[in-house]
Amino acid sequence: MQQVQANPFDREEMLERLGGDTDLLADVLQVFLEECPRMFEEVRCAVDEGDSNLVRRSAHSMKGALLNISAAPAAAEASRLEVLGSEDRIDDAVPALERLRREIDRLQHALAGQTSG
Repeated sequence: MQQVQANPFDREEMLERLGGDTDLLADVLQVFLEECPRMFEEVRCAVDEGDSNLVRRSAHSMKGALLNISAAPAAAEASRLEVLGSEDRIDDAVPALERLRREIDRLQHALAGQTSG
């Protein structure tokens, strides 16, 4: 039985928070897409270095950015990494990082058509 995945991005929720401004939506998403690789790389490096505190902080930052664009599934994965960092459970962070990467990939694919004018 195949699991149904939640939509990676809630466009309507974000648009409502932005007062219906589709130009602002496109701008915010473009900034996110530009910053996302750097944010993910910070989390990945923290996991690779085994730095629990840095995992917690960088995952927290990424979670906030994801929540700002109404990307709940990826934010949930970032939140799991944040908790693992705060609990010093670095060994569990490697599979969690892979789940975050998959969610980020799904999100980037979903956002690809949202930023074109």
